[in-house]
Amino acid sequence: FMNRVNKGDKVIGKYDSIVMCAVLEHLKNPVKIIKHLKTHLNPKGRIIMTVPTKAAHIPLKIFSILDSSAPKEHIKEHIYRSFNSIKSMVEECNMKIIHHDYFQLRMNQLIVLEMEEKTTGDIND
Repeated sequence: FMNRVNKGDKVIGKYDSIVMCAVLEHLKNPVKIIKHLKTHLNPKGRIIMTVPTKAAHIPLKIFSILDSSAPKEHIKEHIYRSFNSIKSMVEECNMKIIHHDYFQLRMNQLIVLEMEEKTTGDIND
């Protein structure tokens, strides 16, 4: 699936919500993907995502060593993103964060995005 997303395979249809759990940290060009997914949102649609923080790096690395079935390259390829870096990406996509919360001892974050409402100028302008 990740290879298809990174290659830009097309999403079909319009949705009220698009959920991305533990996806963003694997994307080479997350802004491009978010912009593409945004075109498939209904008005007032949302993108709901979880993204690990840098605090998850060491526990995930230890887990990959202790559990031989855990794909080590999967952990190695993670791009950990801070709230501020995600906020910058979201703004670049003309979306806004309407909810952000940390969970799992601040090793993960839940983020809900919504389309930026376009403001129109006053009629008298």
